[in-house]
Amino acid sequence: MPGTGGAGGDPLDGLLPAAVELLGQFGSARSQLGRGCLTDVEWAVRAPHLPKYEGACRVSNVLTMKASRERVRDGAPALVKDWVDFSDGSGPARVVAYVERELPPGGVPAYLAARSSGARSFVLWADEHRRERVATLVTLSAVGGVATFQALGARGELIGTLVREKALRGRGLRTRWTVTQPGGPEAVGFKGRIFWWCMWWLSLPMQLLILVFSIFDSVPGNEGGVARGPRRIKWRAGGKIPLEFRSRGNKLHLHAPGLDWRLGATLVVLLRTFGAGSWDARKK
Repeated sequence: MPGTGGAGGDPLDGLLPAAVELLGQFGSARSQLGRGCLTDVEWAVRAPHLPKYEGACRVSNVLTMKASRERVRDGAPALVKDWVDFSDGSGPARVVAYVERELPPGGVPAYLAARSSGARSFVLWADEHRRERVATLVTLSAVGGVATFQALGARGELIGTLVREKALRGRGLRTRWTVTQPGGPEAVGFKGRIFWWCMWWLSLPMQLLILVFSIFDSVPGNEGGVARGPRRIKWRAGGKIPLEFRSRGNKLHLHAPGLDWRLGATLVVLLRTFGAGSWDARKK
């Protein structure tokens, strides 16, 4: 009988379940793509019948700065202790640069004085012994809450331009970051989402109350503080998201294949110089 399957059944009987399964695989793949694309192996397992679209099998590169807690001792120059990890999803993260402040003639006091106005300067070394530069960050200007930086390569070539406009001092209520590669479009990102900033401001009175209570509380270990504001940043350029900084783990995701990883490394290090626990604010 028609519709009962078997050799004499309708050939369309199995079409609907197959289509549902295929759509499920497609949806799973698309959701993975939204979080950072699929590798070749993942695509083969999860969606073997679907054509790969451009960049679909490429996992976003991830850069993370690691700041050492070891104190700098007086005397001979020590090895560089801060570094940047790079991961492309194919294996364990590897160190690609070692980070160090580039001090002006006045040393640390002069650096900290310039830093208060928004200026920054640091070097990315290829190894902890400072044998070869990977990139250098210099400050072009830092006035009125707006700071412009340049990332330079080992030979002094321009890698990219970075602009930070402080909240309420630049062109918006949130801190604005602009990243530009030579010959490329501007990528603009804002620190934190508006929704989470509203939630943070609404909870501020309660946070202050907890802070005051913890100050007068005599119980050790009960010291509290005001929670950090939202820090996630998504950069947009031409309707795409080439860069994304995620506050959990302080990771910078490079979604655009053509983005120079040295610019990304410089950016993630620069981001870590603003806010609580800045690595470059050390007095030694």
